[in-house]
Amino acid sequence: MRLAWTFGALLFLSLASCNWGVLPSTDYPDITLGEQFRVDIDQTVKLASTGYYLSFRDVPYDSRCPEGVACIWAGFAHVDMNLWTARGDSSQIRFQIWGTTCFQHQGVSIDTLGFILTLYQLEPCRYMPDTVWSRSDYAATMRITRSNAEAPQQ
Repeated sequence: MRLAWTFGALLFLSLASCNWGVLPSTDYPDITLGEQFRVDIDQTVKLASTGYYLSFRDVPYDSRCPEGVACIWAGFAHVDMNLWTARGDSSQIRFQIWGTTCFQHQGVSIDTLGFILTLYQLEPCRYMPDTVWSRSDYAATMRITRSNAEAPQQ
C-alpha cells in the first residue's frame, strides 16, 4: 500500500511540474475569397469558410531596382508563403516578382490546392537606392479565388 501512495505522489508531482505550453493562436483574421487584402510578413490569415490558412513566411531575396534609377538589371524578389489546413494539407509557395514595378496590375498568380493566389504588390516599394529595409517592413497585397483544379477533400 505504501508503494502505491509513493507512486501516486510522484506521479502527481511530475504532472504538476510539467510546462504544458501555450497553443498557437487560432484567432486569425478572416479574408474573403475574391477580395483584395494585405498580409504582413509573419502574419497568418484565414480564408473564410474554407478551412485554409495563408501564412506570409519570408522574403529571402529582394534585389528590385529602385524606381527612377537606371539599373543594368531590373532585379527580382522572392516571396515565400504557405497555404495550409489544420488537417495537414499544405503547399509551400514561392512568388517570383521580376523587375522594378511595385504594383503589378495583372499580378503574379499561382494555382494550388484548389485556389488561385495572386500577388499584386510587395511593400516596401523601392524608391530610393541605398535604403535598407527591415524584415518587418514587408507586406503583400493579394487576392485569392477558387480555381478549377481539384482541391483535396475536406
